[in-house]
Amino acid sequence: MADVVKNLGVSRRNVELKFKKFLGRSIHTEINSSKMLAASRLLRETDIPVSRIASTVGFSTPSRFFKVFKGFSGLSPGQFRNGVKKRY
Repeated sequence: MADVVKNLGVSRRNVELKFKKFLGRSIHTEINSSKMLAASRLLRETDIPVSRIASTVGFSTPSRFFKVFKGFSGLSPGQFRNGVKKRY
């Protein structure tokens, strides 16, 4: 985010407000959504441990990843993975 603000020559707050105005969601929400889509793909297509997926998609702790993922999908990462694998 700092690089974007620096290159645009505007304040961080100004970037955040414009982003939300044009896309209808915050930068934070967009970043987390992107991380969750990547995590979902990794959970579905690999056997990589959940803790490693958490760090791979940019979370500093697995517990934070678990909380955000559950809020995004309604399932824990393990439940999501098990549910997907049962369907195939």
